[in-house]
Amino acid sequence: MKKKIKFLNSIKGWMSIELTNSCNYRCSYCYRKFVDKMPEQFISIKIVNELVKDLENNSFSFDGLKLNWLGESMLHPQFYEILRILFKSKVFEHYSQETNFYLYDNRLFTVNPDDRPYYIFISLDTLEDDLFFIKRGSNTLGKVLDNIHLILNTRKKLNRNYPKIRLQFIVMEDNFQELCFIRDKVHSIFGIKDISFYEDIKAEHDYILFRPLVTREENYKNIKLFRQLKEKYGIKEKKIDENIRLACEKLFSTPFIRADGTLIFCSNDPEMSLSLGNIKNTSFSKLWLGEFMEKLRTLHINREWEKLPEKCRKCHDYWDSIPEEILKEYLNIL
Repeated sequence: MKKKIKFLNSIKGWMSIELTNSCNYRCSYCYRKFVDKMPEQFISIKIVNELVKDLENNSFSFDGLKLNWLGESMLHPQFYEILRILFKSKVFEHYSQETNFYLYDNRLFTVNPDDRPYYIFISLDTLEDDLFFIKRGSNTLGKVLDNIHLILNTRKKLNRNYPKIRLQFIVMEDNFQELCFIRDKVHSIFGIKDISFYEDIKAEHDYILFRPLVTREENYKNIKLFRQLKEKYGIKEKKIDENIRLACEKLFSTPFIRADGTLIFCSNDPEMSLSLGNIKNTSFSKLWLGEFMEKLRTLHINREWEKLPEKCRKCHDYWDSIPEEILKEYLNIL
């Protein structure tokens, strides 16, 4: 078991903990309501404490921890208490969170006194009030922008390095023309001018992030718009050979813990069809190193695609992977 954990630690994965699957916005393009079968709820501090204890006792380490998935983390009534617990642990080197940022307050600096690396992705999509209301279902853009000013000014006043801010815009037909010129507007308001078209979590600067719209259908059209915006900003498209299937790195590096304690390994499985179990009943370490996961990892390393569960067999998100020679070392540990 120790050798397995040592190997998995070397992969430098990111764990995700969903503090809640509830959200205070009703975005018109969000498909959460179509895929999330779990009743809205908040993760308990007891689950968080027991998880951290299990990880520490078994010498797990992760490059980072993401504090969200399908819901708005700041809705959790004990959000800052949970942050304090997680920031104290040495299991995670970095922390990130995606949020609509409406509920932010400056307690964030209090619960992170050691200024540990923390990266906040703030979902905006537009800086126009009318479009914000149409797309996000909330008339709160002004408050969100005020909160962004607040965190940037407080960081400067306290001479802190963190959190780093990413202002996120999902590329859609409705906002495409605005996004072609959004860099200058964001720079004039917040002094942020760097842009990125991929999630560079640990970048040590604030930046504007563009993302493609992901829906249950018409993804080709959305990707086309995303590529057109890249061209507007002079970014060349990276070519990917979609015919080469590789072992999925998520099996080794991205455990997801849902608000009810369910453990899964894939962000493409919000329906939890490949649930490993629940950490309320069985420890994370036993589930993550359990028979089901080891079988899936072995099938992937050996490229026995036809034996995979249907969800994995039909997946096309397999272009990024851990080098094959490294993965084969894992077979020697089993």
